[in-house]
Amino acid sequence: LRAFADGLGRGPEDRAGLGPRLYVSRAKAARRHVTNEAELWAALDKRGYVRVTLEDLPWRRQIAAMRAARVIVAPHGAGLA
Repeated sequence: LRAFADGLGRGPEDRAGLGPRLYVSRAKAARRHVTNEAELWAALDKRGYVRVTLEDLPWRRQIAAMRAARVIVAPHGAGLA
């Protein structure tokens, strides 16, 4: 897997706007929402997290987001795979 994705998500344009603290939001998901997401995001935003919705990002940026992150907060599911 590393050999396959090694060159992906490493360019500066892939990493723009991402940071070491990442929150993967399910706000746009059709089901299984985080019921207290507004409250959760308010707390994470104060701590310097960047919110992403993976369905809005091309695959390269998804890879870059995960590579750039040192801490990821996310509901368990396919987005983490």
